[in-house]
Amino acid sequence: MYSPAYLGDALCKRQVLERLLSLQKADTWAMRPIYWDGRTGSLVGSLLQGENLDEWERLFGLPKWLALAIDNLFASGPDLKAGLEFGIALLDAIPVGADMRTVGSRVVIELLEGLPCGLLPIVSMHAMTETLISVSSLHRRITDGGDVDAAEWRAVRRRAVAQTDAVERGSVDADVGACIEAATWDPRTSRTAVSDTGRVWIKATSDAEVARQSGWCAHDDERMKALLDRLHADAKAAGATGFIDVFKLLDEKHPEEARQLKAHIALEHACRGAQWRKITDLLLRVATEAGGAVKAA
Repeated sequence: MYSPAYLGDALCKRQVLERLLSLQKADTWAMRPIYWDGRTGSLVGSLLQGENLDEWERLFGLPKWLALAIDNLFASGPDLKAGLEFGIALLDAIPVGADMRTVGSRVVIELLEGLPCGLLPIVSMHAMTETLISVSSLHRRITDGGDVDAAEWRAVRRRAVAQTDAVERGSVDADVGACIEAATWDPRTSRTAVSDTGRVWIKATSDAEVARQSGWCAHDDERMKALLDRLHADAKAAGATGFIDVFKLLDEKHPEEARQLKAHIALEHACRGAQWRKITDLLLRVATEAGGAVKAA
């Protein structure tokens, strides 16, 4: 059943934002999506004081995919302050009475092929590019007021899965394929479509940027894991018991590799933080633009 954002009631929105501000002061957060234990919770779980997203729709007139997107980004932000500020800003940006039915697909289209942050520039396989465009076209049909039947989603999903399975595991291509797979669902019926697409989009675009800046790739991950495993095995063979700090051993025995790993981890963290901010900015922009649907409704 369709409901306009905040049930078309300015008081509903004001109460949501006031509740969030009081929760911010109470500081009883749990950094996991859609969670409430009676005392601590995620942003959405704390608002609902529960985990039933049917209530999210009923009480606030907001789609379930939005709840998952908010909570996943809340939990994965650079820090609690950034996650909270994003969640509050996003809920504040949604106009009272906005028609949110196509907003999820608008977000997915931007993540797949929008400029400047879509996946298209980092896809290296022509067949995968074609699948990405096919998935985006299904979402565009929804934003244009049409519909997509389940068989069409299944067909393009099978193609995306097959292409992902055919590329090197852990590669940027595998990340891109996983993101396209995640996008092969209708946000109007799949509460995880946008959050899953966004989560894998952050990984794919971050890994591509890390590779561009440093040349680090899946083979380097495998090489470093093998070295750490060997250090652990050697320490065990030498009689070590209890916790074995393989990173300390790496520092002592292979200082150059330790330096490389530290630099890689720092760059990866910075890139993921930058991509997190890009996707939160995207959601804020698309949510604000949903106000254009108020007059049209």
